[in-house]
Amino acid sequence: MTNVDDKNVTAFARTNFRNQEAKFGIKLDDRRRHMYLIGKTGMGKTTVLENMVIADIRSGNGLALVDPHGDLVDR
Repeated sequence: MTNVDDKNVTAFARTNFRNQEAKFGIKLDDRRRHMYLIGKTGMGKTTVLENMVIADIRSGNGLALVDPHGDLVDR
């Protein structure tokens, strides 16, 4: 698997691009502006958010998480 080497990218998914499995992510600068996760129920919005939180914790980045519906509480 190809690694995302840039420390300024949060990898939160994997993709098969041109028959090569690679990590997929978003630049930290883009995340700091605004971000929307949009999709139908069961499409993985909470999983993406969970993976981003875990990546931030592992990288030593600070974060605040407001979970009004408790979707992440049992994970």
